[in-house]
Amino acid sequence: QFKEQLDKLLGEGITGLVIDLRYNGGGLVDSAIAVADELLDKDVVAYTVNNTGRKNSYTTKDGKVDIPYVIIVNEYTASSSEILSGALQKAGATVIGEKTFGKGVIQGMNAIEDGSGYKLTIEEYFLKDNSKVNKVGITPDIEVPFDELQIENPEDFEDIQLDKAIEVLKSK
Repeated sequence: QFKEQLDKLLGEGITGLVIDLRYNGGGLVDSAIAVADELLDKDVVAYTVNNTGRKNSYTTKDGKVDIPYVIIVNEYTASSSEILSGALQKAGATVIGEKTFGKGVIQGMNAIEDGSGYKLTIEEYFLKDNSKVNKVGITPDIEVPFDELQIENPEDFEDIQLDKAIEVLKSK
């Protein structure tokens, strides 16, 4: 879906992109890698390590879009969205907003015969420079706090994080 929309926007002549990952709790890691694949040349995006030390790398292919972009994150940006924003940041993109949630593990769900179940952490994610995501999060390059109280008065709402992202993007 990202590629389809990006191709459409490129066809319309966009000159920059704001990727808003605020309130994005993540999802499939393969989807985050597919988005990274559109924005990065061949590179390691992230890797996992299991309890025996075995590593599994997630990489992108050669070929990326040639437009500047910035990423907006907040404390509700989690999991694969953190992997994506962290990988793009490590590749030179500017991240704006607030420190992310800090969830960088893979958990397996296991059912028990009585209908209950449990989650078991089976792997942990790391960015290509060995930095942790779990319990650490992604720290923005430009921290812009967001006042959620503004949401109570929508007519007065001003998205200062988006405004900052557009300002940074125009300077690139």
